[in-house]
Amino acid sequence: MSQQAARVPRRVGSQPDPAWRSATADLPTEPRSVPVARRLVRLVLGSWALYDLAAPAELVTSEIVTNGIAASAAVRYPSVRLRLASQPYSLLVSVWDASPARPELRDGAVDAEGGRGLVLVAALAERWGSDPAEDGGKVVWAAIGRCSQQDTRTGSAHPGQDPS
Repeated sequence: MSQQAARVPRRVGSQPDPAWRSATADLPTEPRSVPVARRLVRLVLGSWALYDLAAPAELVTSEIVTNGIAASAAVRYPSVRLRLASQPYSLLVSVWDASPARPELRDGAVDAEGGRGLVLVAALAERWGSDPAEDGGKVVWAAIGRCSQQDTRTGSAHPGQDPS
């Protein structure tokens, strides 16, 4: 895949509704997509005037996009989908990847090169989890900001879905 494809998301969409806004981007399963995702978060949250959520959203996005890229690449799928959604009490960051394997929160050893990403997500997000996607794969999501719902960090229903 070309460098140009890694710099600019192949698909970007946005909803202007101020009560519920969303933006999506398909990103190639390349390491260069991670900084593209962070930049996209900065730009979208700036356009939504959600400046106070930009720093934690960038970190959370970086971690779950990195994991999504690894998961999709492992099953030889060429992309992941990043979605940002502004909800009344939080920002939802979600990443679809092609692998059905759910992420596991692990205690990363101090000298380990990896394994601490979801620990960071859990520390920065009010809630996070993963859900199987209807068309295959999974969606890993994190809600950042004030939240009126009960804390459900261990993989409950995706925010906005009926948990039953």
